[in-house]
Amino acid sequence: MKNQVPKAAKNFAVCLRRCAVFFLFWAFSQSLCGFYMNNQLPFAQVFGVPNPEPARIKPGAKFMLGADLAHTRILKTSGARILYMEGDSYTFNFVYDYGFGQNWQVGFALPYVLQKSSNFGEFVDEYHKFLGLGKADIRGLEDPSFYLDLPGAYYRESGQRQAFGDLLLKGKYNFYSSGSTWASVLGYWKLPTGDKKALSGSGSQDFSLAVSASRAWQRWIYDAFASCSYLGDFASLEDYQKRFVYTLNGGAEYFFTQNFSFQAQLNGSSAYYQNTDFAILDSGSLLLFLGVKYRKKKWEWRFFLGEDIWVSHSPDVSLSIVTAYLF
Repeated sequence: MKNQVPKAAKNFAVCLRRCAVFFLFWAFSQSLCGFYMNNQLPFAQVFGVPNPEPARIKPGAKFMLGADLAHTRILKTSGARILYMEGDSYTFNFVYDYGFGQNWQVGFALPYVLQKSSNFGEFVDEYHKFLGLGKADIRGLEDPSFYLDLPGAYYRESGQRQAFGDLLLKGKYNFYSSGSTWASVLGYWKLPTGDKKALSGSGSQDFSLAVSASRAWQRWIYDAFASCSYLGDFASLEDYQKRFVYTLNGGAEYFFTQNFSFQAQLNGSSAYYQNTDFAILDSGSLLLFLGVKYRKKKWEWRFFLGEDIWVSHSPDVSLSIVTAYLF
C-alpha cells in the first residue's frame, strides 16, 4: 500500500503536466506562417502539403527567412522489419508573398534541407522525461542515422546530406471580408526541384486546395485552416504512399502589446503512407506549436517550439526561428 501512494502521486503529476500543455493551447489558441514542419520524415520531405496561413491579405511584399530544426529519435520493429531514425533535419526556408490590394496574393516558398546525426538526443530525452512522455530506445543501432527495411524499400543512410528542397508556388483569394472577419481560398502547386538522391524533396508534383478563416477580437486573433492535397509519385516509398492527404489546423494569437504577442497552433494531418506495418508511417500526426512574436517597424521575429502530441511520430521535437521584413 505504501508503494502505491508514491506511484499514484507520480501518475497524477504526469497527468497535470500533460493537461497543462493542452490548456496552454486552448487558453491561448494567428497562424505560424513560414512554418514548415508538418512532415519532416527523412525518407520523404513532403513540402507539397501546405502549411496554415491566415485568411487576411495585406497589400505589398513580405519576405521571410526561417530556420527550423526538427529532431527525430525513434526505433520501431515489426517482425523482421526495422524502422530507425536518429537525427536532425535543419530546414532554411525562403518565403516571399505579395498582396495585390486586399483580395489577391501570390508567393513561393523554397527550402534548403540539411540532415545529419543528432546532437540533441540526451536533451530531448530529459525534456520528454519531464513531460512524462518517456524516451526512445535506440540501443544496438548507433551507426546509421536513418534506417528502414520494408518489402521493396531498403534504406541505410548515415553521415550528412544537404540540398535544396521542392519549390512551392501559391496563390490566395480573399472572398469574404466584414469588419474583423476574413475568409480566403488558397491554391498550391509543388514542383520537384529538390535533390531526390539526398531525399531533400519527394520527387513529385503535388497540388493542393485550402480554405482559411480568421477573426480578430480585442487582443486576440483566431485562425482555422483546412486543406486537401493530391500527391504525385514519390521518389522513395512510392509503393506505400497515399494519393490524398488532408489537414485541419487551428490556432490563436494574443497581443500583450502592439509589438509583442504569444501564439499557439495545433496542426492535424492524415497519414502520408499506408500498409507499412509501422504506426508512425501509417497514421496521421498531431503537432502542437507554442511561440512568441516581436515586431519593430517593418521587421518581425518569431521563435517557436513544437511537440508531437502523438509521441511515436516524427518530428517529436521542433524549434523554429523566423525573420520577416515587410516592404
